[in-house]
Amino acid sequence: MISSNSVPDISIIVPVHNTENFVANCINSVCQQTYTDWELLLIDDGSKDRSGIICDEYVKKYPEKIRVWHIQNQGVSMARNIGLKHARGNWIKFLDSDDSLSVDALEKSIAQTEDCDMVCHGYIEFPKKRNCQIVNSVQKYETMANTFSDIALLYPRCFYQTIWNKLYKRSILIYPFEKDLSLGEDLLFNLANMPNAHGIKIIPDVLYNYRVEPSLISLSKSSDIHALELLVRLKHATDEAFNNQHQVQKLTSLSFLNNLFGKIELLVYDNKLSSSVKLDYLSTWLNSIELKKALVYKQKLSLIRRWILGSQSALLAYCFFRCKRLLLYIKRWLDRKMQK
Repeated sequence: MISSNSVPDISIIVPVHNTENFVANCINSVCQQTYTDWELLLIDDGSKDRSGIICDEYVKKYPEKIRVWHIQNQGVSMARNIGLKHARGNWIKFLDSDDSLSVDALEKSIAQTEDCDMVCHGYIEFPKKRNCQIVNSVQKYETMANTFSDIALLYPRCFYQTIWNKLYKRSILIYPFEKDLSLGEDLLFNLANMPNAHGIKIIPDVLYNYRVEPSLISLSKSSDIHALELLVRLKHATDEAFNNQHQVQKLTSLSFLNNLFGKIELLVYDNKLSSSVKLDYLSTWLNSIELKKALVYKQKLSLIRRWILGSQSALLAYCFFRCKRLLLYIKRWLDRKMQK
């Protein structure tokens, strides 16, 4: 068992929910770290598969390093908050249970912490193995406000929108994760806590393996009928964090448009809603004031997204995505026929 007086340097917080095929690899990536002064906190968020059992097995194997909590399903934000509450480390690292760390992730990150409160590194998207290096050389900013000089580089590369590619000094994490959000909880967490950091360092090392879901949306995945309100909130929060500078508003407008396009696709495919309800929501979304403001920057979008969002037609958006899904099914059917 871990001694109550034990104070590890780094606390690694992993929310776990129905990832039995990946969680062992995630935990192993921590156990194999070249830097060994860490503790691992596993928060089993009401898993219905073997994820919780796998967590228990690792606790038995490494009782001095790993702890687990089994809770009713409350969502990833609450799971992370429980981890923060029980963390003993001077530094906090977040890790998702279907992802993994490179073997030297902690060593290379902690080595950069002498004069800063936060270290950010690159990551790899897999299974496609896309390298997402944020910077080419070490960059340091005294405060979050100072990052504005490079925001055109940092925002598109998800510097503000992610938590798992960072090492945080525990003392700067004053505000918890917001509960019950389907999108943007990481961004809001960073915008709330990053201003507390004195010294933010971004290093070129690629130290995290991030699993990307397939692009074809699952039929079982539900949409969020409150998506528009949430996307508007995320946009305004980012704009306000940088005093509504025009350059920031341009970046957040494009992000808003792209995210709304994705949410429209989810809504069209949601089997729990009737077609009439979907059309009502689509009409509200596509005729919103915020969309009209953001469409000033529509020339930066792909032709399809410009066409759908710019039309502001609920029926056009609905028909487009239904036809897209039909064409994908036909393509799959033809591919199977060709293989026989």
